[in-house]
Amino acid sequence: MNQTLPVWIIEPSAREKRRQFSQTLIGRSVEPDLESIKSRLREIRQYSLREQASLLEEFKNSIARYPGIRLKSAYDADEAIDYIQEIALGTKNVVINRSSVVTNELKPGLENRGFRISEPYHAESDFFENRIRDYWDLPNLLSKGLIGGFEVSVTATDLRSPPPQGQTAKDCVAVLGVNAASAEDGDLFFLQHLSNISNSLEQARQVVLIVGVDKVVKDKEDAAFQTRCMGIFGMESMLLNLRSRQAEPDAIDSLPDSPEPEGREVHIILLDNGRSQMLGSPFEELLLCIGCKACIKQCPINRSVTTSGAVWSPRDYLFMFLSDKDRSMDTCLHCEACRVECPLTIDIPKLMWMAQADHAAKHGRTLRDRMLGNPELLARVGSLVTPLSNTVTSIDPGKTIIKGALGLDRHRRLPRFQRQTFKRWFARRSGRNGEASPRQRVAYYAGCFANYYEPEVARALVNVLERNGFEVLVPDQKCCGMPMMASKNMSGARRNARYNIESLAAVAGKGYDIVTTCPSCTLMIKREYPNLFDSDQARLVSQHLYYVDEYLMLLNRQGSLNRDLAEISESIFYHVPCHLKVRDIEADCVELLHLIPGLSIDKVDAICCGMAGYHGYKKAHSGLSMEIGAKLFTEIGLGQADRIVTSCAACKLQIEAGTGAKAIHPVVLLQEAYGVGPHFP
Repeated sequence: MNQTLPVWIIEPSAREKRRQFSQTLIGRSVEPDLESIKSRLREIRQYSLREQASLLEEFKNSIARYPGIRLKSAYDADEAIDYIQEIALGTKNVVINRSSVVTNELKPGLENRGFRISEPYHAESDFFENRIRDYWDLPNLLSKGLIGGFEVSVTATDLRSPPPQGQTAKDCVAVLGVNAASAEDGDLFFLQHLSNISNSLEQARQVVLIVGVDKVVKDKEDAAFQTRCMGIFGMESMLLNLRSRQAEPDAIDSLPDSPEPEGREVHIILLDNGRSQMLGSPFEELLLCIGCKACIKQCPINRSVTTSGAVWSPRDYLFMFLSDKDRSMDTCLHCEACRVECPLTIDIPKLMWMAQADHAAKHGRTLRDRMLGNPELLARVGSLVTPLSNTVTSIDPGKTIIKGALGLDRHRRLPRFQRQTFKRWFARRSGRNGEASPRQRVAYYAGCFANYYEPEVARALVNVLERNGFEVLVPDQKCCGMPMMASKNMSGARRNARYNIESLAAVAGKGYDIVTTCPSCTLMIKREYPNLFDSDQARLVSQHLYYVDEYLMLLNRQGSLNRDLAEISESIFYHVPCHLKVRDIEADCVELLHLIPGLSIDKVDAICCGMAGYHGYKKAHSGLSMEIGAKLFTEIGLGQADRIVTSCAACKLQIEAGTGAKAIHPVVLLQEAYGVGPHFP
């Protein structure tokens, strides 16, 4: 048999790209079957986790057949770094690739041991002028049916041989993270966009290949397919990592020469670092990840939290938290875009909630988290004592004391409490209905914000539904629980969820549909309640719950929506909140607005505003929040529309803070078009 360890490098194929574009030009369909690709990838990943123990033993036996290759099994990152230090033979120069297992798990420890880390990838990428600044600049090629072609381009003939003729061995150790490894024959695969990996393999005095235990798959075919998938699904997120560095990047050629060795040493470190402990745990799903980093494509905080050259992604953020390397996940906005982008549909948002709950159970919650962990109680007290509460929170010394105690930015204006909450208004009504004989009944889940801070939105919802012949019921309800989970009050969130499930299931069981005006409440009840409680009641509520625009457009498609709408000759800028975008119902919101005669939609924008409920108010994150929203604020200013419309109360507050312009909820605009509400007889 071949006694040389097979190391394969897969690169983008220009030939494949030319073929796709040429076939598109002549009208032939080249749309890839992405769902089949995802399905096969998931099968490979599930098998590799299910059979991990046997695959690792097979991989070790395969590597043992190659002479001169030293294999080390490392329990954790420290053990791997100890080994690298032992075999470095005095050199302090280490070159690495952009693998997260190396950059995030090993690089900090290597630097603490005095190693000088070079990333040749940066030296090559600095030659390119990257015009992709953030996710709104991405071309979204996958949605257009265009995928990158990735083919094997290089096979390293013998890693133990001296560098090729014309190249000089460098006094460094190459520590390179492997993208996939074959248990059957020991083949190792890398994905390479430039030439940094090839050069490091050829020129480094010693080579250390890091194989995460989760990267070992059944055979060479599966390993090649998994690596190609990294390229296919990560090709656009890769562009987001092409960023100019402040310091001069290090090319491997800039390192000092090493005396020509007779033969180089090649080492493989099979790294666990907490992975095997995840098997069989609630977090096992995270090990399905192939490292493509598609999850960063629409992540609002991606650019802002990437520091010190780290390879950042929501998956890495969570993995390092679980590894106890980073005890905070407070920066996450919980927008859930990562779940939507993942080709393996790894439910990272759910895993993040679980991780925060586990951490709070073990380490407790801060006083501020406890104070913010029951937002409905704060809102209820504030409403009862208004206008005093509004005065105290808006002028000194009250606002400084209160915001300081809660850890909020004293410069951010808090929403104003309303003494007449929606529930009080609704309870005092005479029970009138817009039609003499209502044809249907519907339940309304108002949520905290529409009840305590913006009752005009809730009243508008009732008016619009009654204008369509519905009798509106407001069942008993509590805060949906999402703000509570964000403040690590998982027990409170579960209590509220259980209460709401029982109350809403009772009306859903009677045939009521349930409508909301808050995208976050909708997402929480539809997605997270079944995650929190695997019950028929939770699923029943989820199936019968609709966001208002979604529900009204459903009526429109059925031909039962009242289309008697007055003309509103104005232009609007419509901002799509993240929690509507991840449910893929933004089209309903836009179509609903198009039903209003005379209304022109000048701009539909889905850029994250950066608010995320309490998150944008917190002193620690207020600056980041406004930084994330800056692009949206600019777009609104350039648009100069007559009105700004958004479906989320938090987005509304952020837009008003960032632009000084007033924003309204779509249902308020629809109420106006129906000629009902407080300004109409």
